[in-house]
Amino acid sequence: MITARRPALRFFFTVAALCVAAVLCALPPLAPLAQAADVTKQDVERAANAGEFDKAYELLVRLAESGHAQAQSFLAFVLYEGEWGMPVDEMQAKAWMQKAYDQNDAYAHLFVALTNDPDTREENATDPSLIKTHDWQTNILYAAENGHPYAQHMMGDWAKEKYKYKEAIEWYRKASEPDRDYYAINYLVTVSLYQWPRRVRVEEIEARITSGNPLAYEALHAAYTFGLQAVVDYRKAYQYGILSQLYGNTPSIEATKEIFEFVSVDEREQLSDQAGNKLDTWTKNANTYVGQATVWCYVDGKIDSTCLVNAVEDHRFCESDYILWKFDNFIDFSAYQACRQSFFQSPSLESN
Repeated sequence: MITARRPALRFFFTVAALCVAAVLCALPPLAPLAQAADVTKQDVERAANAGEFDKAYELLVRLAESGHAQAQSFLAFVLYEGEWGMPVDEMQAKAWMQKAYDQNDAYAHLFVALTNDPDTREENATDPSLIKTHDWQTNILYAAENGHPYAQHMMGDWAKEKYKYKEAIEWYRKASEPDRDYYAINYLVTVSLYQWPRRVRVEEIEARITSGNPLAYEALHAAYTFGLQAVVDYRKAYQYGILSQLYGNTPSIEATKEIFEFVSVDEREQLSDQAGNKLDTWTKNANTYVGQATVWCYVDGKIDSTCLVNAVEDHRFCESDYILWKFDNFIDFSAYQACRQSFFQSPSLESN
């Protein structure tokens, strides 16, 4: 009986299929399911922030395959460094970085620039996975123009060295957006010194003192010593001077004499302790920039002063791979930790 019914069933399914096909042909084509373009940057960030690194990698690949330049450059970094537990694949990394570079991606230009910097070029010269450039400084410019804050800050530094203060101010302003406190300090201090009317933006700088940028402490030390848009307050000035000294900066003799005339020896000791306690509180707060930077500087519960001097700069360099992404815990990522560790092993790199 079953055998006898098969031809009829085959005929029925054939007719049904033709009817369905006719209906489908009359409808607009359906979009393919789960296209790579359906993946967003936020999807990658959410997976990584949840610690689902296999999923984050899969989504990153799909986003990169859709032509997303920022995803391509970060995928290159992941493959180059073996981030998220992925195996290192330098040639694949180069291929993805080249794709992002060809689209003028900010991070891709920064990566190419820094790996061709004369300070490190000899070390990398024979590495076939790297993209070579004959003008790494122009790559920094492209990275800055395309929105990378580390590159924008470098452009600001170069402009200031050439006494092009308006240009420096503009680059620092861009680097500080939307709310990057470390970079904002450079902007605010440079504006205070070189833009008319000259005034130290005391309140704005004080709002960002947990960034660990020593320029903030220097500026506030001077402002409270000499009454530069602030009421003279020698005790505050002394505390900011101590914070500045902790970062290796020596207050001016003129300012020191001024303060010592009004602050007793006993008060100085008390104010020094208070300044140290403030810094200790900031460095133990993971929500502050200096807290992220100095997590590496604690030995037996006490902060290492030598490490402190370089910690913020080291952190700023090592975060440049992640700064355009919203990864909540990137300081726990293996590539970030390897970057920070390299500074401890190679003191010569601390100038970066």
